[in-house]
Amino acid sequence: MAGSQQNMKKSNLIISGAAALVALVAVTGLAMSSYAADTDTSASANANQRGLFGRNLTDEQKTDMQAERDAMRAERDAEMQTVRDAIEAGDYNAWKSAMDEDAPILEKINEGNFSKLVEMHNLRQQADDIAAELGIVKGEMRGEGFGGGMKMGMRGGGGMGCNK
Repeated sequence: MAGSQQNMKKSNLIISGAAALVALVAVTGLAMSSYAADTDTSASANANQRGLFGRNLTDEQKTDMQAERDAMRAERDAEMQTVRDAIEAGDYNAWKSAMDEDAPILEKINEGNFSKLVEMHNLRQQADDIAAELGIVKGEMRGEGFGGGMKMGMRGGGGMGCNK
């Protein structure tokens, strides 16, 4: 009987050791896969896991990317200002030339009804002015604010289908 108990103890010890080994392998595997995900330097990993300023970018790369974003933002803002200026001047031809050729709004707005677009723009401006007088900030009323509907034909962050 003593031999039987000794065999059982050995068996339990082997089973316990094997279970501990399996647990250790599982934890090591999880740790390694987590580490691999954190050190993935592919473009999609940077975009999806860490955004623009991933920790794997050098300071020079971060500076270059920020400069590129700033330049794109400045270009978009200038294009939007050109569209606004054309609408505020009531100049259909200037407005149309500032728009992308494939902007969906061009299917709806033509020289004959452009004055209605100008009127809509002016009414929205009046609504924004009244909202400011009332202390209502953009976005409090309808998710994107009073100007949210003006983003027809948007491409690359511009509104109303302006170029780029």
